[in-house]
Amino acid sequence: MNGRRTLRLALPVSLALMMAGVTVAQTRVHYESKAELVGAAASGPYSSEKILQSIVDYCVTLGPAAGGPATAALLSWKERNATYLILSSYYRKEIQKYIAAPPDSPQKRALKKITTQDVEELIKANSDALILGFRKAQEADPKDGGANMCRGYFRGVDDGAADVKNRDPELAAFLDQDPVGQRRAKQPTKEQ
Repeated sequence: MNGRRTLRLALPVSLALMMAGVTVAQTRVHYESKAELVGAAASGPYSSEKILQSIVDYCVTLGPAAGGPATAALLSWKERNATYLILSSYYRKEIQKYIAAPPDSPQKRALKKITTQDVEELIKANSDALILGFRKAQEADPKDGGANMCRGYFRGVDDGAADVKNRDPELAAFLDQDPVGQRRAKQPTKEQ
């Protein structure tokens, strides 16, 4: 199907654009096609959640003054973005179904790598890069440099700066206008 081929080609671009915008302060991304939006829908909210969780995990190691606010901010973020997280899961599952359906092909194997291994590698690279900044702040001020950075970062998360609708309004509009996905988001799933 031509749309699937377009998705295969556009997904790496949308992943790169989306991953560039996971930090609280970011520039706006623009998608050139529906396939890029589908790729971002499958990976964006999911990746943001994983990266935020990695940062929370680091902040928790700095003690309750850093870990408490970080954990609370992540929980609030998950509540505010719950529908987008469900829709992201839906799109990932649809892509996985397409990949698993016969016949196998080099294109499907490449798409599988992009949507699994490459996404996880980008999540890890972005998490590591962000956490490096927190570690450097901690090294510069061992008493509370990292904790202050955690609190400041998650104050931004609490204020909605990392929310899908604020971080990527084009993706949010796409997901908000997806009637099939919206119906699925309202149905209880194993992940909820």
